[in-house]
Amino acid sequence: MQHGTTRSARKPRPMMGQQRVSHPASRGFSQIETLACIVVASLLAALAAPAMSGQLRHSRATALQNALVGHLHLARQTAIWQRKPTLLCPSVNGKQCTTTRNWAEIWLVFTDPDGNRQPDLPTDIIRTGRQPAPATLNLRSSAGRSRVRYLPDGRNAGSNLTLSICTTTGQLLRQVVVNNSGRVRNGRIIEGATCPP
Repeated sequence: MQHGTTRSARKPRPMMGQQRVSHPASRGFSQIETLACIVVASLLAALAAPAMSGQLRHSRATALQNALVGHLHLARQTAIWQRKPTLLCPSVNGKQCTTTRNWAEIWLVFTDPDGNRQPDLPTDIIRTGRQPAPATLNLRSSAGRSRVRYLPDGRNAGSNLTLSICTTTGQLLRQVVVNNSGRVRNGRIIEGATCPP
């Protein structure tokens, strides 16, 4: 090899017994093939949509149930720790309780030292809750009970209360039960059950 000259790059030779493989130029998808893929994907999405909406409805019901259980635990603990009656009730405006059994809008957790079953001052309200948007579920309390009132010893004043989470068509999805001792549990749901009146 001489100085100043460069060696040309040579392609490696195939080893004995091997042949060179030529690769054809890669080709893309045609417009018709692309259109066919889009049509198939659209059909699969259309078939999956009803199943996904049912799953979404059950997920929202579970989220609503968990929020209610958390607020019920908060109300009971507040009653015990502060030694004051504490209520959980439905509301329309987030400031006062309503006497309706419909809890779908907003609910309040508040202390009630004077026993009038309404928050007297804004500072009495500990927490407000609402179902995750969009509000597509109905939430109703059992007949004759529009609120939960915890006494300073943690007991539920009154009879058992059941909060039912239902679809707008009346299918029962979830329940939250508060017994007289103040304990909260999730109700058992039978498949296809309807919302209680």
